[in-house]
Amino acid sequence: WELEEERELISFLVTCRSEAGDTMSFKSSVFSDAAIHLNRMYPAQKHAYKSQSSCKTKWSNLKKTYNTVKNIKSLSGFAWSEEHGVGVIPETNGAWDAHTKVHPQSKPFAHKGFLHFHAIEVLMPTATRG
Repeated sequence: WELEEERELISFLVTCRSEAGDTMSFKSSVFSDAAIHLNRMYPAQKHAYKSQSSCKTKWSNLKKTYNTVKNIKSLSGFAWSEEHGVGVIPETNGAWDAHTKVHPQSKPFAHKGFLHFHAIEVLMPTATRG
């Protein structure tokens, strides 16, 4: 998947938000429509044509990445940049190593951001506190 294809998938899903329910779990038909949309938008793709399955898998992976980054952003003692991620420096290296031992999915974000965070955020359910 190319960055622009991911962006287009997210944008497409935003237009279908009402069909996802409270957990942002889209029906297979939405992913089928997304595949058709993406294949029309990017007919000369460098990789294979998008399918219902590949769109569903990509969305699942994007949600996992979003949740990983959301967790990182809530940590005390670390800065966050959409472009550079945590930006681990010698002073925070030990704490980062300790965090990634428990949360290995965080490791890629030591020096790399997640450009889709805000676009996905609008799709994610929010918990309200009473």
